[in-house]
Order: sequence, then structure tokens, then C-alpha cells
Amino acid sequence: MRLNLLRSWHLLQLDSADVARQLTLMESRHFFTITYEELLETSTALAGRSLPFSNDDEEVFGLNGKDSLTRSLPKASPIRDFIESNRVLSSWVASTIISEQEHARRVKLIELFVLVADECLQMGNFSTMMAVWRALHCKPVRMLRRANSEAMQSNRTLTLLAHLGQACAVKGSDLSSVHSLQEARLDSPCVPFLEGYMLMLAETQREWGEDVTAAGLINLSKARATARVVKKIVRHQHWRYDFQVSFRLDENLCMRAR
Repeated sequence: MRLNLLRSWHLLQLDSADVARQLTLMESRHFFTITYEELLETSTALAGRSLPFSNDDEEVFGLNGKDSLTRSLPKASPIRDFIESNRVLSSWVASTIISEQEHARRVKLIELFVLVADECLQMGNFSTMMAVWRALHCKPVRMLRRANSEAMQSNRTLTLLAHLGQACAVKGSDLSSVHSLQEARLDSPCVPFLEGYMLMLAETQREWGEDVTAAGLINLSKARATARVVKKIVRHQHWRYDFQVSFRLDENLCMRAR
């Protein structure tokens, strides 16, 4: 019965805001399981790692490449699970577009995911926003030139994509645009782009040296710098989304995004 429902169900039947709300609830549930103790332990695990952010196809379709951030994290880490689930979400978005056989539906799916990413931006769900953006810009999706060209015939879609380009702007490992947007959400729900914060923790580990100085003293400057980053992350757990859960939609998205 469940398989029959899945076969008869298509993503284009849904409103972009509904998809964004359910994906936000899914990602926020996962994010709220992360504790500050785990963040501090992760900071130690990232010591000495050089972790340039990447939008490469390997980052969309491969979870554990030799340079993957998650390879530095314990296998049972909720942080690792969260980042890997975000990569799975990117892969699902890209695969949904690529595997669609009907050209007209491919165009509509590209338009839908641009709308979903923008809805997530407005909701403060920067994690899903970046996952969708990454998928829309991976090589296999970009190669669908005709579908992309037709999707961009819509002024709304093209304008939103340009807006998202500003929010998701990446220069090397510089994620200052999305960080600025996250930091501006002081008293409202937010699902941050956790991978970006992991890069900040790795940079803190490199910049401030060893935990214990050559004089045998605790490196308090490093401890303070690490605590500042961790505080920025856990601050986003103070508020919850009050969206209503659509159990049928939630179940369908969960099963398809695995």
C-alpha cells in the first residue's frame, strides 16, 4: 500500500512553502539534538585539519571522500550525522531533477527547488538553503542546459536565483554572506549551515595553537575563541519552529530523501 502511494505521488503536487516547512522541521529536529559538549569535542577532533568548503560534485554525491570534513568526526557523532544528512538532501534534490524523464517536469522541478531554497532563506533555514543551492549548481544538473534555460525564462525564478546567489556566495572558504545572515537572526528560529561553523572551529584550532602552551599553561585564548564559536551555534537552539507537521508529507519526504 505504501509503495503504491509513493508511485502515485509527485513532488510537483506540493506547494514550495509546504516542502520548505517540512524540510525545515526535519533539519531542525536533527539540529536540536546536538549539544555544546559534542561541539567542544568536535572542535578538538578538527585540530590540524585544513577544510576548504567545496560545492564540487563529489560533495553532492559522495559523503566520505578522503578530504571530507566528516571523516575527522566520530562515527557516532550527531554533528557528523547532521552534516551527512545535509549532503544526502543535496543528492536527493539533484537526483530528483536528473531522474525526471519528462522535460516539462524537469523545468518545473528546477523552478520548485529555487522557490524552496528561497522559502528556507526567509524561514532562517540556512542548512537546507545551502543544500538545495549546492544541488542546483552541481555539474549533472547544470548540464541540463535546455531545462535550466527554460526555467530561467521566469522573471521570478531568475530574480530569486540571483538573490540566493548573494546569500550563498562562497569565495574559497569564505562563507561570510551566510554567516552574516545567520548572525542577524538573534531572536527567531534558525537552522544554521553547520558545515560553515565547523570550518570556523577548524580555523580556531589552527590559529590559536596547542591546548597547552610551551610554558605548561592552559591556552585560555584558544578556549575563549572556541567558546565564542560554540556559543554562536547553540544560540540558534533557543527558539523552535511552530509549523504544523504534515505527517503524510513528512513521511514521503523522509523516505525519498534517504
